[in-house]
Amino acid sequence: SLSEIETVSDDDIYNVLLVGVDRRDDSWNGNSDSMILVSINKAKNKVSMVSLMRDTYVDIEGVGYAKLNAAYAYGAGPLLCSTVTDTFKIQVDRYAAVDFFDMVDIIDTIGGVTLEISPEEAEVANGYIMDMCNLQDEDYSSHMIPSEGGTIYCDGYQAVGFARIRYVGNSDFERTERQRYVIT
Repeated sequence: SLSEIETVSDDDIYNVLLVGVDRRDDSWNGNSDSMILVSINKAKNKVSMVSLMRDTYVDIEGVGYAKLNAAYAYGAGPLLCSTVTDTFKIQVDRYAAVDFFDMVDIIDTIGGVTLEISPEEAEVANGYIMDMCNLQDEDYSSHMIPSEGGTIYCDGYQAVGFARIRYVGNSDFERTERQRYVIT
């Protein structure tokens, strides 16, 4: 049984779980919309990223079976980390969590990111951008991605809107690729 398998840990590897939380206000923890396990291998001087699929059905301690992204809603970072460790048998050493607007601020603080965006991605991302700007009473017109897409130097709203896309391409698989692309 899975419970009998030991958790993998290595003194040369440090695992950090990056969590993107979907919440519109501070009234609850929110669901973890994005979960990327970043492994830092000190011996090989290498960093790897693996996305955890949010719809993975797991046993959450004290809750029972539910989608992995619900662990954050029930117990924030500590419960999500223990659920990931218990489920995948990989030691999670730390976590860092942001919501959409924290990520917008982070990207703006570093000066933006350059992304290759298709016309189909631009159309869907612009819907997310409009929604996020409206929630912040921000004029969305200056944040819209050109409809033809291309190589775009993105501000925070644009990059987060792009990373949220799941209705273009292969659903959540391409969505997690976009998230790792933005982080990279």
